[in-house]
Amino acid sequence: MSTTYPRTTVAAIVAALAGTIGGTILTLAIGGGTVITKHLRTTVDVNPQSIAANGATTTAVTLSGATVGDHVSLSVTAGDLMGTTSTAMLSGRVTASDVVTIYYRNSSSTAAFDAGLSTISVQTWKY
Repeated sequence: MSTTYPRTTVAAIVAALAGTIGGTILTLAIGGGTVITKHLRTTVDVNPQSIAANGATTTAVTLSGATVGDHVSLSVTAGDLMGTTSTAMLSGRVTASDVVTIYYRNSSSTAAFDAGLSTISVQTWKY
């Protein structure tokens, strides 16, 4: 028999277990999946230069503890990069210790894209 708990209860349990118990570092595996040993997150305000049609640009972000090989996820939380008219595609990777590089690509073949100021959540996951 399984029990369903409210999301806030689950978040509180995870937060309580996120430290160490008796000197043992805890990890998290959801539904028998891959064990997550560390999660890092920061937010950054970016204003990338205008991106030419089919062009690309980058922004380097400091994220203390990030290492090459970590899984990176990006979420645009505010600004023009999240709009339905955006032609920018985003990806990220850890390019050096403590540095995540965000790559922007303009998917339009005919027009430049000027993203303006946007806020991006940058996260890394260690397995």
